[in-house]
Amino acid sequence: MGEGDIVSAGPRRGASLRFKLILFVATLVLLAGGATALVSISRGYRASQQRIHVQLENLASLIATGGMSRDAGGGIDGKALQDFVKRAQNLQLPVAYLLFEDGDGVIDEELSAVNADVLRELSMDLASRWEEGQDHLEVLESLRDSGSLGASHRSLSVNLMDDRGTLRWTLRVGMSSLADYRQTQRYVVESAAIVGTFLILASFFAALVASRLIEPLRRLSKAMARVGEGDLDQDLEASSGDELGQLTCVFNSMTAGLRQRERLRATLGRYVSSEVAERILEEADDLDLRGEVREVSVLFLDMRSFTSLAEKLRPQEIVELLNAYFEIIVSSILRCDGVINKFIGDAIMAVWGAPKPTADHAWRAVKAAWMIQRSVGAFNWERMKRRQEVIHIGIGINTGEAIAGNVGTSERLEYTVIGDEVNLAQRLEGIARPGQVLISSSTYKKVSRRVTANMLEEVRVKGRENPVTPYEVVDLVDDETDGACTAKTG
Repeated sequence: MGEGDIVSAGPRRGASLRFKLILFVATLVLLAGGATALVSISRGYRASQQRIHVQLENLASLIATGGMSRDAGGGIDGKALQDFVKRAQNLQLPVAYLLFEDGDGVIDEELSAVNADVLRELSMDLASRWEEGQDHLEVLESLRDSGSLGASHRSLSVNLMDDRGTLRWTLRVGMSSLADYRQTQRYVVESAAIVGTFLILASFFAALVASRLIEPLRRLSKAMARVGEGDLDQDLEASSGDELGQLTCVFNSMTAGLRQRERLRATLGRYVSSEVAERILEEADDLDLRGEVREVSVLFLDMRSFTSLAEKLRPQEIVELLNAYFEIIVSSILRCDGVINKFIGDAIMAVWGAPKPTADHAWRAVKAAWMIQRSVGAFNWERMKRRQEVIHIGIGINTGEAIAGNVGTSERLEYTVIGDEVNLAQRLEGIARPGQVLISSSTYKKVSRRVTANMLEEVRVKGRENPVTPYEVVDLVDDETDGACTAKTG
């Protein structure tokens, strides 16, 4: 993996968006409904406790002022108080007991009264002992310790003074708040049922809304995945005018732009090499007009006696003939990772090593030339059997340093390689006979162990002061096990 490669592991799979939305709505309902129910229950509970406290105060005040506790002699009428305690439950006053203590803290059993039915709600044990008549005084003393009766019990104490202001009695009134406690429990259950109902309904509607929101997102996700796999023919229908619909429109615009870019890339790649097309499309700023020195291998190819052949054929037949040969030639060059630099009438210029570096470029150029000659020979044989015209090709190859870059102006550019080494490859092609592959001495040095070649006599070529020594390739060594130029590229 290269230095500039980006590795993306993708997000870890977690809870779905539908679940998160339902959870959010459920939490919101629980918080809002629970808080409302809690406030309502708390207020109701405090109101009931206040009501009981007021009842205790009123009852204690009534007894203390003698409204129901004085006998004919002006003393406390224990019988009347006991009758009142028994009947108080019918008056919605759940009085459990009345206790009278003298100044020394001794409970007066005759004046004190107990309602066993109410007491049973608070303490089954004390109520049973009272009804069975087992030591009433002990039961009364247990009632004085109000903590033994639990949270459903409320009590209030008042002091009864005589005419001289001396403490005569301490009156303790105890009432049961169990009915209010049970009422509070019912409120809790009812509130929980209401909140639960709203929770179910809210979750149901949240699921519906989530489905409406998630379905377009799911379609977008699947379409984006297909785009990531290279399928750009994705066009989704915007089913709404909200942000999701706008997102869908943006996605459609994106895929349309990508399709247009791919069409441009494909079209451009038919006029220039795919490598040059990539560079043109990926260039952030204006293309740099400056060149760079690269070691390249350049192949020139030309069809022999094509001019005389063209005089015998109609224009349409000429084009068909050229296309048939070019199909074979271009296929061999691309399979060996070469770049078709330009078509020059019936000639072709191909480059290895620019615009991208190519490993073993000299060998790939030579093997491509050998494949071309063999393929053209087989194709000519088939045409000869059908009594059709054939074309013979001469090829020249040279390896060396050349300037690779954009040549032209800011309005019209052409990516190519130029220099003396390029000219030498063209000169070798010019002296090659039909069916011959000529390579320079610099190319031969790089491929000498992999080809069989005959060194020819020195020749003088245009543009060179010193003569050059060409080599004619006659065979490839161990070609079948080489592994190069086996898969079509580009």
